Order: sequence, then C-alpha cells, then structure tokens
Amino acid sequence: MPIPSNYTMVRKIISLAIIFSLLSFQEVNEYSITPGVGTEKLKVGDTNLDAVVTLLGTDYHVQETIVYDDKRERSQVEFRCTFKQGISVFFYALRDKDAPPQLTHNAVMENIIFQSPSLSKTVQNFALNISSKEDIILKYGQPERLEDATRRSNYDTILLNYIHYPKKGISFEINMNINKLSAIEVYKPKGRSTFDW
Repeated sequence: MPIPSNYTMVRKIISLAIIFSLLSFQEVNEYSITPGVGTEKLKVGDTNLDAVVTLLGTDYHVQETIVYDDKRERSQVEFRCTFKQGISVFFYALRDKDAPPQLTHNAVMENIIFQSPSLSKTVQNFALNISSKEDIILKYGQPERLEDATRRSNYDTILLNYIHYPKKGISFEINMNINKLSAIEVYKPKGRSTFDW
C-alpha cells in the first residue's frame, strides 16, 4: 500500500523544523574583534560581569591573582573568568588589608582574551591558528613592544612571542613552534596587556 504524499510532506516539514531548531540553539563562538573595544556585546571598560554571564553562560572558572601596580600605593586583585568558549575576561579590585576584594556582578570588564576553541577574528581578519606573526606586522607595522616567553604543555615547550600595540588597545600571542596566532587580547587604548604580567 503506497504512503500518501501528504504524509511524506508532513515528515519533511517536521524534519526541517527539528533541524532549524537545533541550528538556532547552537552556541555562537565567533565574534568580530575590534582593537581597543572588544566585540559588539563584550566591550572593555563597559560590559559588566552580569552581561558577560548572560552572553557566555554560567560555566566559568575564576582565578585570583595579586597584581602590583607601580602607579598605586596599594596592589590590586585580578579576577580572570575563563569560559569554555575560549574567552577569558578580566576584572580588577583594589586590595585592602581590612576587607578581601570581591568580584561583584556589576564589576566592569577591563581586558578580554580570545583563544581556542573560539573562532573569533579581528576586523582586520586575523584568525586564531591561521594568521602568522608576519601577517600582523605587515598590517599593523612594527610593534610598540615585542616579548618572548616559554610555556610548558605536557612534555613540550612552547615558544611564545607577544606582539603589543597598546596605542591601538590590542596584543597578540604567537605560538612560534608553528608561527600561528594563539591568542588575541583587547584592552582600552594605551591600557595594559595581561600578557605583561
């Protein structure tokens, strides 16, 4: 007995509706990064923790680090919130001996780092794990500051090169083992990169 054609049509419509709903709930992990700003919804010096959590979710890890600032008599605490999308955001609080610093929900994001698995790229089209040190210098010119570092990963040593453009509000981490962009950091123009610390 043949299946009625309207039954086949209904199955196709239901299948398409399921596929569309799955695609619409897929997590967005690709942002356009603007130096000195961040992204459309993650803006340095403007976006607070509540807005970050609304966008990226509640699954994140907080790491506290004491940061000594030469320009201030008191040190401050850096709160690094790392999200599973490969995005880390930084908040700061002055350190006071009488009361431990708190990460409040209205704290304003000062720095943001994009790493794998983020698929984000800059408005100049610099992409993680694709762009090279030469690509960046060709577009931006000689960096205002250049630094070398090493990082241990399992049994390997990764050679890193940090390219800083503080006047633009952006820094880049290059994995020199493969000469590919491994992290992008955005902060306010003339601000300070966390790669320095």
